[in-house]
Amino acid sequence: MRRRTTTSLPRPGYVLIIAEKPKAARKIAGALGLRRFGRVYGVPYWHGYYRGEYVVVSSTAGHLFTLVTDKRSYPVFEYRWVPRWEGEKGASFLKKFYSALKALARGAKAFVNACDYDIEGSVIGYLIIKELGDVRRARRAKFSSLTPQELRKSFQFLMPLDWDMIESGLCRHELDWIWGINVSRAIMHMFKRVMSYRKPLSAGRVQSPTLQQVINREIERLTHVPLPSYGVVAELITPNREVLKVELASGLRTREEARELVRKVKAIGYAIVKNVVKREERIGPHPPFNLPDLQQEASRIYGISPAEVLRLGEELYLDGVISYPRTNSQKLPPTLDTDSILRSLSKLSQYSSYAPRAIGRSPVQGRKTDPAHPAIYPTGQLPKLPMPEKKWRLYDLIVRRFIASFLDPIIVSTVTVDAAFDGVVRFKVRGRVIKGRGWLDVYPFTDIKESRLPPLSPGDELRLKSVRIKLQLSRAPKRYTKASLLRWMESVGIGTEATRAEIIETIVRRGYVEVKSGYLIPTELGFQVAFALSEFFSEITDVSLTRKFEEEVESVRLGRKRRTDVVVEARDFLEPRLNHVKKLIESRDRASLLRALKVVKDEIMPRCIICGRISYGESLGLPLCVMHYMAAEKIRESYRRWREAEGISFEDFVRKLPKMGSAGDYVKEVAEYIVAHGLNISDK
Repeated sequence: MRRRTTTSLPRPGYVLIIAEKPKAARKIAGALGLRRFGRVYGVPYWHGYYRGEYVVVSSTAGHLFTLVTDKRSYPVFEYRWVPRWEGEKGASFLKKFYSALKALARGAKAFVNACDYDIEGSVIGYLIIKELGDVRRARRAKFSSLTPQELRKSFQFLMPLDWDMIESGLCRHELDWIWGINVSRAIMHMFKRVMSYRKPLSAGRVQSPTLQQVINREIERLTHVPLPSYGVVAELITPNREVLKVELASGLRTREEARELVRKVKAIGYAIVKNVVKREERIGPHPPFNLPDLQQEASRIYGISPAEVLRLGEELYLDGVISYPRTNSQKLPPTLDTDSILRSLSKLSQYSSYAPRAIGRSPVQGRKTDPAHPAIYPTGQLPKLPMPEKKWRLYDLIVRRFIASFLDPIIVSTVTVDAAFDGVVRFKVRGRVIKGRGWLDVYPFTDIKESRLPPLSPGDELRLKSVRIKLQLSRAPKRYTKASLLRWMESVGIGTEATRAEIIETIVRRGYVEVKSGYLIPTELGFQVAFALSEFFSEITDVSLTRKFEEEVESVRLGRKRRTDVVVEARDFLEPRLNHVKKLIESRDRASLLRALKVVKDEIMPRCIICGRISYGESLGLPLCVMHYMAAEKIRESYRRWREAEGISFEDFVRKLPKMGSAGDYVKEVAEYIVAHGLNISDK
């Protein structure tokens, strides 16, 4: 049946249904059987009768309102909600949605918030109805997918507005706003006073501890001095003349300890097998994805960034082929018709060998839950192919994980051989072989390394072929990727599954970090901002404080606290500290403020003898910046360990450092300077 297009507004007295995006509005209208179509201010809307009532469906395009203030200084705690284009550059595209919804709201007798059923969707719809309509005449639609069946069910059982999520969402927005605007203005105040720096800078309740973590990791890398330990590895000849490689020891503190073990092993010349244990290990499938798990796996397997995973996931959701992606749940609802979904997926050749095996079974369920949505699942509505490559990969990953959750465990046969050079060292060696692939066939992204052992029995003699010492140097921690930083944020409880990826993108956009070969590398500006935050705002930007207020926001959602009480608590905490920082910035001279930034170059200030940045202090008799100072101190401390392990002189030690691949760049630079200038500082 063809839809009828209208150009005028419907007659007053209808129910206005507000979706979060135009594509969702079209899906809702289709599910409700609305055939009449129109446009107002260029924004599409659908209308017609549904279950005896005349309804109109239209949409916004995300958040239509934002917080602003008229005050220019800080601390500032007076704010109000305004249309977004009045407070944000680049939001003028929202004017037409505002005008359209305002016009449609005039003729509405009632309203339905049909935005995404999460905290943000609750706030988006609430603010539109509050500013343009009447919240006393509003209801809420709850759905986890845009399939016609679920949408119709949702509108048959409309609920009251979800005030718990609305209040929690408003609380989060207000906290983020007062934190962000005040700390950002204070940072800009300092940079302008010290360096006449006038570009926008930002800091925030979640953003600042996240940046600080990236900086701390980079400092660990740049000032890392490898520390030695020793392992002993051997090659043994089995009774059937196969070579077996084994590790006899690791983590020995000195080379002499390792040499002594080698001497004893050589003196004996053989090991005896004491015990052989065989068993079967069953590895069950993973539960269906929540958003953090999906972001981690898509990054690990395909290198898709967390923010892109969220964007593509929302596209798939709007296409109707997966359920709502912004969820923390690893559980599927018992009412979900999984057999019907699996039968539909069987029609795609990629899954025709696996999906039928899952029919009639129950899925593995994870521990994590979400009050609004289940785990991410394919709806059974098949996608239109072909699809852009990354989008297809994400859909395929979701489908495979879903199917795998119903299938048999992987069966792994393991063999553990316990052997000993009697009186000297006992060691174990393990083998693994996959006997049953189970869910691994459909989800082949889990790496189970196989290692076959030669047949051995208790009492077998393993003749020593060779034995050697292996120097083991400690390595600096890896730089963060977007995915590993998101995992850290989740582990310490800051941000939400819906906001973490955007926070990471923000510190990249601000120029605080760069992305090179997939890793997050801080810029000079990032270091300067982080050092300033650490110097002046350590209490305000501490991760434990951020986590505390995350818990407060959750308490609002659970009805244990009032939004206004949490916001007042935050204000009472921030205001005296911000006033103190403001006085410090205004009272300190330029030199002391420059020292707070630590990694600035200045012609007047005393400078680092290696890089020219302002001097932080002297170490090893050299005036150094903070980074070279930390590196020099670590060189000094680490030399004691090297002297104990290798009996090496300080001069030989610093000559070795630049050649060590795992040594930090600042450590290498300090060592090269010492060597180049022939400095005799072993007694410093």
